[in-house]
Amino acid sequence: MDLAQIVAERARVSGDLVKVDHFLNHRVDPAVLELVGRDLAARIAPWQPDLLVTPETSGIPPAAAVSLVSGIPFVYARKRPSPTGTGFERPVYSRTHERTYTLWVGDDALAGAERMVVIDDFLSHGSAATSLVDIGNDAGVPVVGVAVVIEKSFENGRKRLADLDIGVTALVDVASIRPVFDVRIGS
Repeated sequence: MDLAQIVAERARVSGDLVKVDHFLNHRVDPAVLELVGRDLAARIAPWQPDLLVTPETSGIPPAAAVSLVSGIPFVYARKRPSPTGTGFERPVYSRTHERTYTLWVGDDALAGAERMVVIDDFLSHGSAATSLVDIGNDAGVPVVGVAVVIEKSFENGRKRLADLDIGVTALVDVASIRPVFDVRIGS
């Protein structure tokens, strides 16, 4: 079974959200995670990153899977600054939780990196990804691409990243959620 078929059969639509919390980002199905790791690692290989970065929390399973397959270490951006360290931070709005929070990465976590790729479960409007691109720029470590499990292509995230000259790859494309839940293989 391919990942697009898994999403089509197992995801739920709730309002404007596509919920995958029964197999990808809350309860995690190891068979799904294995597919994600293998397929995203292959897609990011041409970008030649030496570090992966993801937002806390739901980006951690796909980033860990890609890291295990590729051998590339990953860093997760915390949703609040560390009270004991220095680092880089940017605000990001979460539509899922309907609030703004801060993504924070310790400066020592990025030390020595030269090319980062953002890994995440979803790309919708691109808020988290662009905040991580900004953190990379602030740290002097360019983000060379964004790789996601699911893109909601009817939203503007890919365009927002293209405007920053950042490449995007997605394993699954949710082309619409209304009037039909239209799930396709991503690009």
